[in-house]
Amino acid sequence: MSALPQAPAAIDHLQSLFLYNGVLPNMITRWKYEGALELTDIMAQWGSRYSHVPNTYDFVTTIPCHWRRRFLRGFDHTRSLATSLAARKVIMKPTQLLKHSRALPYQHLQDVRERRIDDDHFRTTWPLDGARVLIIDDVVTSGTTLSAAATALRAAGAIEVDAFTLANAQPGLHYCLRLERG
Repeated sequence: MSALPQAPAAIDHLQSLFLYNGVLPNMITRWKYEGALELTDIMAQWGSRYSHVPNTYDFVTTIPCHWRRRFLRGFDHTRSLATSLAARKVIMKPTQLLKHSRALPYQHLQDVRERRIDDDHFRTTWPLDGARVLIIDDVVTSGTTLSAAATALRAAGAIEVDAFTLANAQPGLHYCLRLERG
């Protein structure tokens, strides 16, 4: 019997709406890489209907799109999602707390076991002494991006770092799940 999946390292709680299967991967690909921005509001509507995000965070932030990718795509998909979730009162208005220190490797092109992001990849925009932070991302596959982001937030003083994603690619999980750090 395999152990239950756990939240990525440095993440206290992870909530994902759905398992990353069926039509969802194609939908997220169209939204993220093909600019199907009309899907943002549909996904935010799912978030308002199915999520259980407490309103006890000092900050809500997103995994930022690197500026080169944002330029090529014409938008930051995760920022758009967070803004739409905030408009629906699911979360507070996002604050950009994280910046890339260098270009992020294309994780989706690598096998899940080969994905790596250095712990010093992200830097924060200001001190977070004693803050509780929620990170918004689209999909958690291996957890490396969320772990690197949470490490940066903790180094800046955050005492709790939780994450919310649309989907989770870890097998054996179901929608609207909440994982505790193990």
